[in-house]
Amino acid sequence: MPIRLLRRAGALAAILPLIAAFAAQAALDPPLRLDLDNRFPPPGGSMTFTVTGPAGANVQIKASPGVDRLDLPAWGTIFLDLSKLATVGSAVLSETGEATVVVPVPDIAERLDQLLYFQAAGRLDGSQGVSNAVSIRLSEAPPAGPRRPGALVVDSGGQKAWVAHEDDGTLSVVDLVTGAKTSDLPVAVPDTAPVRGVRLEIDPDGRNLFLVDPRRREVVVVDAASDSVAARIPVAAGTRDIAFDFAAERRIYLTNERNHEVSVLVEEPIGVFTVADALTLEGRGPGPVTVDGDGRLLVGQWMTHEVEVVDPSVAGGLSVAHIALGALPHEIVVVGDRAFVTTFRPGDGVPSDEGGTGDGNNVVVEIDLVGATVVADHLTDLGTDFGAAATDGSLLAFVAQGSGTLIVADTADLSLLDSLNVAPGEPTTHLVAVELTTDAGGAAVSALALQRFRESLRVVDLSVGPPYLQGAEVPLAWSGQPRVPGLDLGPQEMGQWLFSTVEFFNGRPATPNRVTCETCHPSSFSTGLIHPATSNGKQAQVLFDTGSTGPWLHKGNVPDLVTKTALLFNNHGTVGGELDPGHAQSMTDLQATGFGVPSSPFLDASGAMSAAAEAGKLVFEGDAGCAVCHAAPLFIPEAPEPLTIEAGVGTGLVPANVPSLRGLWASAPYLWNGAAPTLMDVLTTSNPADLHGTTSTLTQQQLEDLVAYLESL
Repeated sequence: MPIRLLRRAGALAAILPLIAAFAAQAALDPPLRLDLDNRFPPPGGSMTFTVTGPAGANVQIKASPGVDRLDLPAWGTIFLDLSKLATVGSAVLSETGEATVVVPVPDIAERLDQLLYFQAAGRLDGSQGVSNAVSIRLSEAPPAGPRRPGALVVDSGGQKAWVAHEDDGTLSVVDLVTGAKTSDLPVAVPDTAPVRGVRLEIDPDGRNLFLVDPRRREVVVVDAASDSVAARIPVAAGTRDIAFDFAAERRIYLTNERNHEVSVLVEEPIGVFTVADALTLEGRGPGPVTVDGDGRLLVGQWMTHEVEVVDPSVAGGLSVAHIALGALPHEIVVVGDRAFVTTFRPGDGVPSDEGGTGDGNNVVVEIDLVGATVVADHLTDLGTDFGAAATDGSLLAFVAQGSGTLIVADTADLSLLDSLNVAPGEPTTHLVAVELTTDAGGAAVSALALQRFRESLRVVDLSVGPPYLQGAEVPLAWSGQPRVPGLDLGPQEMGQWLFSTVEFFNGRPATPNRVTCETCHPSSFSTGLIHPATSNGKQAQVLFDTGSTGPWLHKGNVPDLVTKTALLFNNHGTVGGELDPGHAQSMTDLQATGFGVPSSPFLDASGAMSAAAEAGKLVFEGDAGCAVCHAAPLFIPEAPEPLTIEAGVGTGLVPANVPSLRGLWASAPYLWNGAAPTLMDVLTTSNPADLHGTTSTLTQQQLEDLVAYLESL
């Protein structure tokens, strides 16, 4: 029996008599509605609830620190955890069917950032029912500052959209009919640590939203009809993306980059999610996932740069094909027996004006799913950093993140229909998501493009054209207005904006640079892509702690960040012109202080290392001698030792700059040229003659413990 059912059993025992007593009675008409004046109240303050429903109904407001969806015939859908339920207020609805209830907020500082949930229950004569649920998060001050919108979904009718914000743990709800944001729902604790990117999807029934955040060990489920948090599903750390197959049963697939697997959840009954299987993958670094027409999974592998095709009907999963991309699969969409993958394909290092492909090309890769082969690259370099995509079967819409353009193509032949700058007249925007609204026949009516730094949603009318018409821009920022780089962004954000867009390289939407910094270092993570402009095959590095690990680049031949910034501009710019001094300063400042280290998914929920990692720490500092060159806390040589070792360290690079090991789990494949697929390879096959630590004398258990420690950093 799933854990949630066991917990419910005790709560149900207490309310079964209540269910029996009211099972034959009617539902309240109109149903109850619960609203709140402030979803971010301070400790010691108060909350004013408004309850609407039938005049004369007796209502109680219930509170719980947890959620646990339960559908009761007598009452409707209860979203609160019944085992921890408390009554915090009551009222009788007036002749107009309304009442307000003021509830004090406990003045307990330890409850800051905690979430609580509320729901109203009412009775009138022979009828009863419950309202939607309302979530709150205790906060010292009203929310403000950057939100980093990162994901977007729309309902099947095109009436409503939801936006997930990475930094402040909220969902914005947008009324697409009026073109206005209607509410902001707290669904998680704020977290500004580096992140691969959140995902937000709606299930095929249009019933639930699923929010996946790789930093968290749970998936948040929100009831789409009422905007009520309906469940919090425990998942393994490192969970990245989600897909659904509701053809035979409600199956939910979750990719996990720590375990290199796909978890299979089954929802049965409604609101209860049970782990049915774990599909082992042969590739490494699973990110985006989707389901094709035959029920197979298409998994985009970030470390091995491929699309892996998996048959989930076989227990434990069966990999049936590996489709090599030589690039990062950012998004995978399926149209019939074809798949389209948005990506950047590294080039040959020869400048374009000399007949080469330079840093590389932004392309949409077409895959034949029958033969599991790449057919062709399409729509080359119409923008920079091809990312999120959506389709109605006839149109393919995708964002060029770094150039701020929305590109629409015909799926029949991948011909270009339109390319739109969604922030005309403004600094280059950064797009992170796109969704289509469709009519009753499934044809696209509009496209919604999500802008990260402007913190807004642009509506594009697809019903007339091409060319298509730009519609309203819906502000999502706490200020109520779109945020403009250069005016509304703080110094740190300015650096992040330049890092993520072609503006740093003097590009614009109409004249995009081939790459941005984000191309090879998405959210400061590495890609494992080989740098094309070098003869010795250097790969892109993670940028964690980069401000503290100079001198810079693989050989340590760049003495300061000012020089490094200018070098990057000169080496990767294709538009021309001079480096803007203000942009140079912002990028230098960002590198100096702006790249934190993400928490390792190999740590437990409290941040503690496993017993194996603790044992590996002793090996690291003792027998293996790793700490000689990688001394805590930065895991680089201690001063005054040089950070660059002129003779090299057995990795094949001379001289060798010593990188920090913090965040090592996120930087596979390993070594300066990506020659080691795994950390075990670093310690064994890639370490001849013990030139890179003394590992040949270690036992297998010591090696495994050492890997566990390195993964925890």
